[in-house]
Amino acid sequence: MRIHFKRLSLKLHKNDFRSFLTNSNSHTSLTSEELWILKMATDLQEGRTDFSFQTSGSTGTPKKITLSKDQLIQSAKTTLSYFSIKPDARFLLCIHPQFIGGAMQIVRAYVNQGQLDILAPERILDLDHTKYDLVSMVPLQLNKLYKDLKSHLNDFNHLLIGGAILDPHTRGKNRSRPLNNCSHIRHLRHDRDGFAHRSEALGLPFF
Repeated sequence: MRIHFKRLSLKLHKNDFRSFLTNSNSHTSLTSEELWILKMATDLQEGRTDFSFQTSGSTGTPKKITLSKDQLIQSAKTTLSYFSIKPDARFLLCIHPQFIGGAMQIVRAYVNQGQLDILAPERILDLDHTKYDLVSMVPLQLNKLYKDLKSHLNDFNHLLIGGAILDPHTRGKNRSRPLNNCSHIRHLRHDRDGFAHRSEALGLPFF
C-alpha cells in the first residue's frame, strides 16, 4: 500500500508509515485529517482489531459506530470483487476519513495493496486528470465537478456516492434517496461526456 498526499507531493510506502508517525519533525507537515489517515493505515497493518467511526446522519441522527477489522476487510473485499478491481489499483480519498465512507477507501487501498491519493474535501476542484479505479464522494462534491470540471468524471472508473440526496440535474432521470452509509452504497456510471446516465443502489456493506 502507498499513500500519496497530493497537497504536499508526498508519497509514503507502507514500510514508511510507522517511522513517519514517530518522527515529530516529519509529521508536523500533515494536517490532523492526514495524520488520522496515516494512523489508520498503520493500525490496519499492525493488527488493531476494532475501529470507531462517525456516520454521516443522512438517514438519521449521526452516531459513532465501532466495527471490527474483519468486518472492514470483508466489506472491502466485497466491493473490490464486485467492481473487478485488480491489485495495485489507484484510489482517491477526498471525503472526511473519520466518517465510514472515507475510512472505507483506506481499507480498500490496504486490501488491494494499491495507491491511495489524498485530496482535502474542500479542494475537489483542484483535481488533475489522474485516472482512478475507485473514488468516493458526497453529492455536493459531485455537483461541483459536474458544473465546473465535468470532463474529470471520465477519469473515474467507478464512483461511489453517499451521505445525502443527489441533485436532480446531476442524476438525470434516475431517482435517488439517502442511503444508510453502514449498509449500502450508490454506484454512478458516466458516459463519455461526463453525464450520469445510470445509478443503482448496491447491497454492499459500508459506503
